[in-house]
Amino acid sequence: MNYLSPSTPLPKITGSLISYFSNMVKLNGGTNLAQGIPGFRPPEKLLEIFSQILQKDIHQYAPGCGNKKLLEHLDAKYSKRPSTARIFISSGATEAVSLIYTYLQGNKGKNFNAMSFSPAYESYIHLPQIFGNNFFTYPTDPEIYFDNEDFRKFFVDNKIDVIFVASPGNPYGKTLSREKLDYLIDLCEEFGSYLIIDSVYCELYFNNEPPYYPIERISPNVFYVNSFSKRFSITGWRVGYFIFDESHFDKISYIHDYIGLSSAAPQQQAIAEFLDTDESRTCIWAVFMP
Repeated sequence: MNYLSPSTPLPKITGSLISYFSNMVKLNGGTNLAQGIPGFRPPEKLLEIFSQILQKDIHQYAPGCGNKKLLEHLDAKYSKRPSTARIFISSGATEAVSLIYTYLQGNKGKNFNAMSFSPAYESYIHLPQIFGNNFFTYPTDPEIYFDNEDFRKFFVDNKIDVIFVASPGNPYGKTLSREKLDYLIDLCEEFGSYLIIDSVYCELYFNNEPPYYPIERISPNVFYVNSFSKRFSITGWRVGYFIFDESHFDKISYIHDYIGLSSAAPQQQAIAEFLDTDESRTCIWAVFMP
């Protein structure tokens, strides 16, 4: 491998830094720390089911909001959500976050102010840039994450319309407590702003207490995003989902029809059938637990 010396001019990089450094690893070898890719194969049972599905007649568009069987699994998993909360399958969590943001900022145009805690995940930075919106970062305290009163002042002074929050965080792995997430929800509901909770790593944890995700508090101001990519090591399958209040459903569905349309039908069906098996409930623990 060729190493850069301190005096070597750095290349001018346009576009995604994650994609740039991931491609560098593919071309030159090395360990890729730029991208959240699990370092193990998908469950063998899932691959077996997927192989069988490819021989069936499941090759046309999936329903726009998602595979019925897969939605039923998610409906059971998130049974404690409010009765007005809808579940929507997307082309990975990235499309979910982008779709939500496209919809929300469309109501205000350029007078839309977004923020994330620092260090911010790349999508949170670039989505506002694409639409010409303002983007702010707030420094993360390693002990308390943020001081409530200081953050409230920052939030109000900058007229924040949407908060991106990754919990567990990417790239630093820190998880927000129940108290902090509930505080952000209360703040957004008080000022009519929005909270996008990105929890794609929430099922990869090393202790007996799973990270808190406030599914019971889904409201017109709160969106929850997750995916199967990290849990089953299938980032290339692009199957994610998000949960949101039904008041947003018609407009989000409309935008999705002309941006994502649907996640791939065979992958959705394979995941749905895999979730019927015992292996789906143990594969994470088989990898991570002693």
